[in-house]
Amino acid sequence: MKKFKGYLIVSDLDGTFLGKRSRIVEENTRAIEYFKENGGLFTFATGRAFYNARVPIPNMEDFVNTVVITSNGTAFYDANTGELSRLSFMDRDRAIEAVRYTQKNYPDLHLRMTGTDGFYIYKESIYEKNLFSKIPPKYVHKMPYEEWPNDVWLKLVYLGEPERIQEFKEDITYRFPEFEFALSSPSLYEFQCKGVNKGTAIKQLKADLEAEYGYPITVYAAGDYGNDTDMLKCADVAVCPENALPEIKEICDYTFCNHDEGLIADIVRHIEENL
Repeated sequence: MKKFKGYLIVSDLDGTFLGKRSRIVEENTRAIEYFKENGGLFTFATGRAFYNARVPIPNMEDFVNTVVITSNGTAFYDANTGELSRLSFMDRDRAIEAVRYTQKNYPDLHLRMTGTDGFYIYKESIYEKNLFSKIPPKYVHKMPYEEWPNDVWLKLVYLGEPERIQEFKEDITYRFPEFEFALSSPSLYEFQCKGVNKGTAIKQLKADLEAEYGYPITVYAAGDYGNDTDMLKCADVAVCPENALPEIKEICDYTFCNHDEGLIADIVRHIEENL
């Protein structure tokens, strides 16, 4: 039997798998290949949509051997076929109410909607000029938010100065409690379908894999920021890099090296040493 059979590593991207300036750390690449060759399963769980996740990792299918959890758990993505599954859509009518409220009361914040077929915006933003320059134009749709189509709404993302985002966070979570909220960086606040997050996604993925393979799966999850909290709490073993937030370190079983030094390689070594 291959030594890593029954183990699944699920890694966040930014600040966890990716190194500084979103570089792919060579130590991780080698460790993942070794892990998979010896029966292990590896994938990502990211706040990014698939079209955004492929910016730093254009050859994502070379790294993963099961579906990728994207958009904070609202969609599963097959990197080999390009298919989306396990989609969790927002209530469009209520989401538009939230957009109207924020447009009126927080006009300085910028909004993008993550859809199944790309980002939707209603005005240009300096915050995203660099982001949109790196993805194919077909994934950027500019139109009034009232015209954003049904059945594509995965999550809303608000961008702004950290102090303003904090003020917005306290207000919007009180006024629209029917959504799931997450702070994914000091300047990014996101909301999506209630009860859907990276944590519920890895629980679903674990159940799917156990049904497919017919044996128990032990999940190691790795993350560094607020939108990783539920995933780390739902994992069998929670790991974070040295650069993680203090509150993330508190809920993790292990803190390993900085994200720029090969966190996934540390996880693989840990699993192997404790077989």
